[in-house]
Amino acid sequence: MSGRTRPAVRPGGAAAVVLGVLALVVFALTASRGVSSVDVVSVDLGSWRIATTGSPWLDDVRPDQLPAKPARDELWTTTNADNGHEVVARSVGAVLVAVPAYWVADRLFPGDRDRLPLRPGGITAAVLAALALVLLLRSLAGQVDGRTLVLAGCALAFTTPFWSIVGHDLWPHALTVLGLAGMAWASSGRRWWLAGLFGGIGLLGRLHFAFLVAAFGLVLAWRHRDPWVAVRVAGTSLPFVALSSLCGRVLYGSWNPNAGYRMGELSGWAQTQDALDRLTGLLGLFFSPGVGLFVWTPALLLVLPAVVRSWRGLPAWTTALLAGAGVYLAVQWWLNPFDGGAAFWGYRITVEAVVAAFPAVVLSVPRMGAAARRLLPAVLGVQLGVIALGAIAGLGILTDDAWHANAVLHALRIAPAVVVAAVLCGIALAYCVRGLVRQLPDAWLDPPVGCDAELVQTG
Repeated sequence: MSGRTRPAVRPGGAAAVVLGVLALVVFALTASRGVSSVDVVSVDLGSWRIATTGSPWLDDVRPDQLPAKPARDELWTTTNADNGHEVVARSVGAVLVAVPAYWVADRLFPGDRDRLPLRPGGITAAVLAALALVLLLRSLAGQVDGRTLVLAGCALAFTTPFWSIVGHDLWPHALTVLGLAGMAWASSGRRWWLAGLFGGIGLLGRLHFAFLVAAFGLVLAWRHRDPWVAVRVAGTSLPFVALSSLCGRVLYGSWNPNAGYRMGELSGWAQTQDALDRLTGLLGLFFSPGVGLFVWTPALLLVLPAVVRSWRGLPAWTTALLAGAGVYLAVQWWLNPFDGGAAFWGYRITVEAVVAAFPAVVLSVPRMGAAARRLLPAVLGVQLGVIALGAIAGLGILTDDAWHANAVLHALRIAPAVVVAAVLCGIALAYCVRGLVRQLPDAWLDPPVGCDAELVQTG
């Protein structure tokens, strides 16, 4: 024996890939075909212009090339300070990531070249969401049994806004969630430089994602008593800030890395909030009828006590992700209205927190109480029916008054039979999936044989 070591094979990876492919099919089939939001259409417009003309400028875009709604003057645009050209004012990462899809669509369907299609943007979101799901599951492969891994992946993918927002439309969350998933996967194998690289991808979606990456690196360094962990994370994530600055210079005539996001408007909103507004906004993130985290995903309340009981035994990288998500959520709460806007189904501002908590939640499942275990399938079934209703039908929140309205209740008043049927089908499907996964042969699930820290000798 030479004494060389290599990480043990981490079983469960095959199940992660299969579930990722399933999610990709579902997300792609249900991805937005119509106008969902001013934000999304603006991103799609920027990607389409670059792919079809090689230029980001919008000066010669005609109204008949755009969807009837939103109106041309309602889109998020700004003016380049150097040359006066009009350009989309959205996250540069979200705009650039869909350029390949629009380039392919332009070559495959040249007859549609003169009108903005929305489908390529939705397909891009579906691909990124499916990839993020695979990375998240791969981060846990070998640490939980295969059945738990599959069921947990199904719960995240299909019973939360991971489907109705991240995999449905090209929001900046497609990049922030991909960044989080990549950070989880890389850090589960102690590849800190790769974790920083994925963190950089996330901040291309939203620049203040950098706060999450910074907190993540610092907590990891503290937990491992190794400052070089934070240095490695920072070393591969900070270049993306420079990249954002360079893009800002080219597109907007400014070296400000956030020049395209019209931060002046957001900061202006933040400055008008008093202490009561801040308190109601904080509570609204979690409990408002319209976008409350625990209103749309009550299953988290069942698992939360188990996470608390498991806290001391959780891997450092899982708690570092949660710490980073807490910092990021605080920044989100300070900068953005808690409702996150309109024309989407579920919640937007807290979706990164759910993804960041996923590894810790899954590893805590074995410590759930008996009553919570019995309730969990039914609650997830209700969530499945509700999320599927919006994702498949392309529904969105119809009001900005998130404290006094709920999109599901609104739909229930309009079409009660459809909503009730969706919920009942969701519950039935949840129990069927649980029963099916329990009956699968062990070999199909690629069951774990050890944790990711295990080392084997090689000759």
